[in-house]
Amino acid sequence: GSNFSGTILSTSFAIGFIKDLPMNSNRNIGFGLGIGYSYGVFIQNMKILENSNVVEIATDYSINRFRMHSVEVPIEFRWRTSTPSKYKFWRVYAGVKFGYLIASKAKYKGGGESLNYSNLNAFEKFNYGLSLSAGYNTWNIYLYYGLNPVFSNKAVLEGDKINMNAIKVGLMFYIL
Repeated sequence: GSNFSGTILSTSFAIGFIKDLPMNSNRNIGFGLGIGYSYGVFIQNMKILENSNVVEIATDYSINRFRMHSVEVPIEFRWRTSTPSKYKFWRVYAGVKFGYLIASKAKYKGGGESLNYSNLNAFEKFNYGLSLSAGYNTWNIYLYYGLNPVFSNKAVLEGDKINMNAIKVGLMFYIL
């Protein structure tokens, strides 16, 4: 897949609930366990053929994107400068996130073709990765690195297995 190209405009949105479990009386060290929903749109130049595991590089298209809907379970180690009565504080939350793909869709339009597929076999159903959020009060920088590939081990591009992991960078907002 040396001809693969993605775009910086790919987006995702996640919402969820994390239960904070303080580990000390100062409430500045703890764990978090949660559940959430994630929606991602990936804009790139790969075209899935039919609803198979075969992917090819697309060259002449006006629309080419994958959409993914997942249920996620984050587990975090949490450090912060909070106290039981101080709600504006610095935080660093590091952890793992497990996800399960509940729906996927690919849309391709170009070269005289218009393709629209749902619940694609080419994507890995179960995913997991490392997460980190850090910041002050409501505003936090968020990083995620997927430890397993986005595509299933059966998906092939130009005869080779596709080893593409997700990397997400964005903003995380916490509401107390």
